[in-house]
Amino acid sequence: GVAFDRTLNRLGRGKGFYDRLLPKIKAPKTAICFDFQVFDNIPVSQGDIKMNMIVCQNEIIVE
Repeated sequence: GVAFDRTLNRLGRGKGFYDRLLPKIKAPKTAICFDFQVFDNIPVSQGDIKMNMIVCQNEIIVE
């Protein structure tokens, strides 16, 4: 993802590829990113898929 927020939302590149793929995966969704990619809030749409965990350099955000 391009960016994530503290409520486990993911902002992609706007094509919806992962929003179509992620529901088919029956495993926890874990994002790995840099600290600068995590925000308090990011814009989300109805079809966006949340992560179960976000792992950053200095923080792990979980459900």
